[in-house]
Amino acid sequence: MRRLVRARRALALRHALASRAWIIPAYHNIDSPGAWGFYEWEDFQSDLRAIAARDFRVAPMNDVVLYLREREHAEVTMQVSERDGVTSRIALVLADGLDNDRYDQPLTVLFTPPADWFGAAVEVTRNGRFVARIPAFTEEAAIALLPHEEPYFLQPVHAQS
Repeated sequence: MRRLVRARRALALRHALASRAWIIPAYHNIDSPGAWGFYEWEDFQSDLRAIAARDFRVAPMNDVVLYLREREHAEVTMQVSERDGVTSRIALVLADGLDNDRYDQPLTVLFTPPADWFGAAVEVTRNGRFVARIPAFTEEAAIALLPHEEPYFLQPVHAQS
């Protein structure tokens, strides 16, 4: 019977991830057989392996709620700077209008580089500090940024000859 339950759970996980659904597992009383909502230790370990093997974000419910509120209110604005007809820098502001001390979950921003940046890595800074480096690419990239109403600066880092 336990094997059937595990197989059904694995199938449900695959289906939910394939359809890009939100999954909210709640584990109670792990390895406490006499407790309400008891969850077998082996089943919990199996679930963790299944989650770790996939592109799956795990977070406490509080962080999920904060993330959802931030995403709902998020707005992205960009200002492009050019020098001699070439894009030299992009200032990107991710804002949500919420209290940054409480709402501190990173949001994913999809970024398509200007054509003159293709083949270059992109460095992301905020307040003069390094945030991330996106490897050289020619398509859309995903950047995880905090929606703190301050500009992030994106600049190409061309390979040295």
